[in-house]
Amino acid sequence: MKNLRASKNKQEILAFLMEAIIKEIPITLWQTSNEQRYVTQGLISDVESGKVKVKFTEPSDQEFILNRKLEVYGHSKYRSVLFKQSIVSLNSDEMIINTPTEIRLHELRKNTRYYYRETDKKEISYLNPLLKLTKSEIVSSPLFDVSRGGASFLITLDKMPNFHSKDKLSIKSITDQKIPNDLEARIIHIKLHQKATMSSPELYLVGIKFNCELNKIDYLL
Repeated sequence: MKNLRASKNKQEILAFLMEAIIKEIPITLWQTSNEQRYVTQGLISDVESGKVKVKFTEPSDQEFILNRKLEVYGHSKYRSVLFKQSIVSLNSDEMIINTPTEIRLHELRKNTRYYYRETDKKEISYLNPLLKLTKSEIVSSPLFDVSRGGASFLITLDKMPNFHSKDKLSIKSITDQKIPNDLEARIIHIKLHQKATMSSPELYLVGIKFNCELNKIDYLL
């Protein structure tokens, strides 16, 4: 059986939920009542204001009746993610639950990845790839996570034209980490992280892989 680790990191939990929306990752849902387990399937369709909307992907028969007073369990084969949470509202097509405060998941990465909250105000600085042919302009972005082998940071929609998959970045600083003077990285993916709301801009997550592993990670909050 796979070893699962528990995570209460809000950024990591949100990252999984957003990835589940983008990739349409199936979620198995169940409750246990009167010594019986009732199971159905769903897709996460929206995450906003501390709530998660789940659309049922198979019709609920008369024997499957979710009890709004009971917590519902969710499981994804992707990374073996497991969570449970209380139900806010429920109908035959969808339900809304509170955003999970803890998930259990299988760690796929060779290197442990450390996550930061927005309030931690940690940043990564690098040479702007759009201007690499004209002049050197060091810019900074909020750091989302970091490991010995790579990192992820956040950019707004207006910065999207500056970034392309496989672009190389010259990394100048990563929050509290000690890094080599010649550290470079390649962009491996750019994906939607957060939809725009009335109070927050649309954000994209840029994942990068370093050309050499860092000796260690100093995880200082």
